[in-house]
Amino acid sequence: MAKLLSNKDNLFKFGYCVIRNLLNDEEIQKYRLIIKKIHEKTGEECNFISEHRESWEFIFNDRILNAMRSVLGPNISYLHDSSFSHLFYNKKNDFSKFANWHRDNPCRRFGKGADWDKNEPYNVVTAIIYLSSNEGSNSSVNVIPFSHKKKFTLSNMLRILHHRIKKITFLLSIRKLFQSFLGVNIQTNPGDCVIFLSNVLHKALPHPSLRQWIVFHYGIGNKHSKNYINYILKHRTDFRYNIDNNDQSKLDDFFKFLKDKNIFYPIPEKKENIEGALVSKADY
Repeated sequence: MAKLLSNKDNLFKFGYCVIRNLLNDEEIQKYRLIIKKIHEKTGEECNFISEHRESWEFIFNDRILNAMRSVLGPNISYLHDSSFSHLFYNKKNDFSKFANWHRDNPCRRFGKGADWDKNEPYNVVTAIIYLSSNEGSNSSVNVIPFSHKKKFTLSNMLRILHHRIKKITFLLSIRKLFQSFLGVNIQTNPGDCVIFLSNVLHKALPHPSLRQWIVFHYGIGNKHSKNYINYILKHRTDFRYNIDNNDQSKLDDFFKFLKDKNIFYPIPEKKENIEGALVSKADY
C-alpha cells in the first residue's frame, strides 16, 4: 500500500487512482472461491454482498477500509451498494458492441444537479477490486480523466459520437478506433483496486473469459452520500437490491457489523427529491 497520499491527489485531480496488490494471495484465492460457490448456488452472475453472509468480509476487510480512508479521510460511510461478479464471456453477456461510458452518480449530466455543487466537491467513490488476471480475461476498466471537472473535451466529443453509432454493426471497427483515443485503459491483476469518483465517466472493457470482481461505493456522510443512498434505494427502478425485502434478522446482523466498523449510514425512510437525478432506464 505504497504512495497512498499520491493516490488521494490523483483521485481528486484526475478522477481516479489505482492501488496495486491491495489483497494478498491468500485473500484472493479465498474470495475467488466464495464468489464461485455463491454463483453456483444462485445461478446469478452478479450478487449483492448484503444477501450472502459468507461475502460480508469483503466489506469488513481492514485493508480495504484503510484504502478507502486513505483517499476519503478517517470518517467513511458504506453507501449500501456493493456487489460481486462471476461473469463468463458468451453471446448473451457480450456487451462489447453496446457498452458505453457512464457515470454511477445520481446526477449524470455534467453540471446539472446537486452532485455538481461547486461549494461541496463530489466525493462519493466507486471502488473495484479485481480477482482475475489481466492475461486471458482482459481485466481492465477505461476511465476518462478530468470528466468530473470538464464537459467539453476531445474525449467527451468522441464519446458522444461513439455512443451514437453503437448499434451500427459495420462501424464497430471505428468505435474500437475511437476507444483508443478516449479514456485511459487501466489494466489490472488479482488484488488490484481501482478507485474513481462516481461522477467520472468509465466503462468496463470486453473480456474473453471468466472475470471476477468486487464493487463497493463509499462516501463521507455528507449530502452527496445521502443523495447516493436515496437514489440507489428509493429512485432506481431497475436496481435489484431492495433492502426492505431482505431477511430482517440477517439485515440486523449486517447493520451491526457496519456499526461495529463505524461505517454505517442510516437507511432513508422515504424517497426524497434529488435535483438533477436521472432515473429513466436509458440514463443508467
